Amino acid sequence: MQGFAFAGSRRIRQVDISTDGGGILVGHDPGSATFCLLMGYVKFPGEPQRPGDFHILARVTDGTGEQQSPQEDPPFPDGASGLQEIIASTIEKPDPANIMQWITEFSNRSIWPFILIISFAFSLGCSTIPPTFTPSHPISPEAFSHEHFHQALMAHVKNGVVDYPQLAHDSHFSRYLTLLQHIAPQQLPTPNHRLAFWINVYNAFAIKGILEGSSPATLTGRYTFFIGRTYQVGEEFLNLYDLEQHLLIPDFKEPRIHFAIVCASQSCPKLQSAAYTPEDLDQQLTASARAFINDRTRNRFDRERRIAYLSKIFDWFSEDFINHSGSVLAYIVPFLSDPDLANDIRRNSYTIEFLDYDWSLNGVPPPSHK
Repeated sequence: MQGFAFAGSRRIRQVDISTDGGGILVGHDPGSATFCLLMGYVKFPGEPQRPGDFHILARVTDGTGEQQSPQEDPPFPDGASGLQEIIASTIEKPDPANIMQWITEFSNRSIWPFILIISFAFSLGCSTIPPTFTPSHPISPEAFSHEHFHQALMAHVKNGVVDYPQLAHDSHFSRYLTLLQHIAPQQLPTPNHRLAFWINVYNAFAIKGILEGSSPATLTGRYTFFIGRTYQVGEEFLNLYDLEQHLLIPDFKEPRIHFAIVCASQSCPKLQSAAYTPEDLDQQLTASARAFINDRTRNRFDRERRIAYLSKIFDWFSEDFINHSGSVLAYIVPFLSDPDLANDIRRNSYTIEFLDYDWSLNGVPPPSHK
């Protein structure tokens, strides 16, 4: 069996696998990985004793000795966090006389005789969030404004539908991106200033990613969109994944951010036609939470069967909502516009089922997507 492990600055110490629920097999040190996204090659000796399907589980230990957590961290491709699980198939080595028949079978089943190809990817890589930002030509926090972004959003976002072709040529949007290269966000005066800043930055960079040809519509596309593509703030590079997971969530501990940051997809919250501002941030976050929670295309409730059909956002980030309110439904109830439904959920036990996530684009595609 062979495959690749993606590493970060913490390096990979070992990759372990088990098959069909058995014990962990011999580990393999794929060697040093000295920067983000470098791949380490791993290979395990031996061959399956019979043709058939095998359940493979892979786990990584990083250079510090920390083992990969089983906890999944979507929305990234399978294995980007959590333990990678796949079903691999093997077949008998083909008779040379029947090689064309075997090639046809191989192309249909995507298998290889006695070799199992496993892709390992995990969240032990380095964060792209620097501790401080030191642009060479800084602008003062007092001189910085989100007005250019606000003007671009007002002109080209209507009821959450984004006109990407028009945004691509909007001078306000390009000026805003230029401003971001000259700001040291740690110097912004209040937590509200910093939170509004990073929410706007996330949304602006998600738009930029779409305009530059990225898309979260596929598994590999999500990896590129959230992790592989980087953007500049204060002349430092960062990606969307780290901005959310290593800055917005841990630094602000504000669950309403999940209804404000928009990853350019249909099942994401609707992109607002206005930038977030420190002065109105609390009201804007509450309005975004109410709009998302009461949107029946994203969340709905069957009162007869007592089932809450919720967005996957409440699954992926359940820990944030539970830490805030004790449970996901307890967090949701105060935002519901229907008081009778809110009271029913308070009095009765509802089962939660999570809806499929629609990763298709949240607007008019730019030329790069055609």
